[in-house]
Amino acid sequence: RRVRLSLEKGQEGYTLLDGGDAGRLFRRVGPAPPFDERVWFPRPPSNLGYRYAPPAPRADGLEVGRVEGPPLDAARLQQMGEALAGGQHPDVHSVLIAHRGRLLYEEYFYEYDPNTPHPLRSATKSVVSALVGLAIAQNKLELRQPILPFFTDEYPTVANLTDGKRKITIEHLLTNRSGLDCDDWNRASPGHEVKMGLSDDWARFILDLPMRSEPGTSASYCSGGVILLGRIVEKVAAQPLETFARRHLFEPLGIHNWDWRFDPDRSSINTVCQL
Repeated sequence: RRVRLSLEKGQEGYTLLDGGDAGRLFRRVGPAPPFDERVWFPRPPSNLGYRYAPPAPRADGLEVGRVEGPPLDAARLQQMGEALAGGQHPDVHSVLIAHRGRLLYEEYFYEYDPNTPHPLRSATKSVVSALVGLAIAQNKLELRQPILPFFTDEYPTVANLTDGKRKITIEHLLTNRSGLDCDDWNRASPGHEVKMGLSDDWARFILDLPMRSEPGTSASYCSGGVILLGRIVEKVAAQPLETFARRHLFEPLGIHNWDWRFDPDRSSINTVCQL
């Protein structure tokens, strides 16, 4: 369907240009946020061209320099910059190139800049697994601990309880081999992440799933397993996952510009608890 977008007062929304509803105006609902034209253009309309410039030095401990010859081809980098600034690759938000410890190329497009936090989506899973590793290093967890006892006080009863479910361990969740009927690549899976997102309590939703196989015997990609790991870290650390991450991972690594809301329930359906 072709649409025409409008931000004119009284006409905020979009109009369908073809089909059975052609000419119908679908008005914006809710308050209008400030319009940022950077969302639509890789570079401001007044500056759509591109000319290479060396990265600006920042107080981040990384040395900068300029492209002066092999192995980097300044002409090819100029062509790439022109293509990106011209909107030929709309999914590219930034390009950084370092060589021998010096940052030689640093460009940002659309609404992104060096200080813009980026949604990490499922890369957040790797951060959760790192936090599990820290909890293990602090003797708060063990790889082969069964997971159900961590939730006994919160959920005295669990649906579809079997001997196999009682055997699920921290290691099984980390390796996507819990045996729970959860597969994010299969829309029909009872534990698919979309179904989990619509539930009121994501941890309970995953724990209540039926078993598909014995723990450790087969693997399937299951976002819900990582939700359980995050909740387990919260329980053994006696603090929110974000607080534990800040104290034991982000601050020691010098990571200060971050945002994380780990609330595994329906309120997180749009953010999926991502970092």
